[in-house]
Amino acid sequence: MQKQFFGGIEDSVMTIPRPIPKDLMKRLLLKVLHDIEQPDSPLSGCSSQDKTIISDWLPRRVLGINRLEDQEIINANQAFDELRFSGFITQSPRTQAANVFVLTETGRMEAQKSIEQMRLLTIRIEDVLTRSDILNKVRGDYYGGDYDSAIFKAFRMLEEAVRGKTGEPANVIGVTLMTAAFRSGGRLSHPGVQVDSEREALHQLMRGAIGWFKNPGSHRTVGYDDSRHTAQILAFANVLLDMVDQCTAN
Repeated sequence: MQKQFFGGIEDSVMTIPRPIPKDLMKRLLLKVLHDIEQPDSPLSGCSSQDKTIISDWLPRRVLGINRLEDQEIINANQAFDELRFSGFITQSPRTQAANVFVLTETGRMEAQKSIEQMRLLTIRIEDVLTRSDILNKVRGDYYGGDYDSAIFKAFRMLEEAVRGKTGEPANVIGVTLMTAAFRSGGRLSHPGVQVDSEREALHQLMRGAIGWFKNPGSHRTVGYDDSRHTAQILAFANVLLDMVDQCTAN
């Protein structure tokens, strides 16, 4: 579904996956608490008790639905717990009522990041990835904005798929594994390969994909920050996994 958000970003459209994963739920809750604090927001001065936000503000005022799904309610409650544990929210000092939250200073900064992230999320990753295995692996990270993790997991899946087909041991990794699998005389053959140059092209394609998209994430934070670019990279991993499925072991 697509929904325009309140509070100054009505011109931005964000795609919401259902059920809403916990990491995205955290961003939405930070957004609600942020808007409750803004004097010019439609939620200005509204109750910031967790149950009210979950039962009313988030579904009806943000998402335009009657209620959250049962799993989304569970995710929302867990998200509140984790936001509090992480120091992004705290019990309001202005009331004795239980579970009435306000943003901490750290939470306000994180809320602003979340708002910026929502502006970027214009692609449904479910419409891009055709494989349920990769979709299930990266969906939470993608909608949670952890693009480095999503890309790393996708290409680790590629690595594991190749290892599973070749039978290579766990200590053969990365470009070394791709060389063992796809070099001339290697362990895997693709039915589309007709001449030696095509085999070598596939060899270099797999080496480059692992070397560029998986290996750096094993050692450092790469810093992917664009949802569309990330979706394109994940779609590339989807294609490569399909190609590995088509291969036969020699």
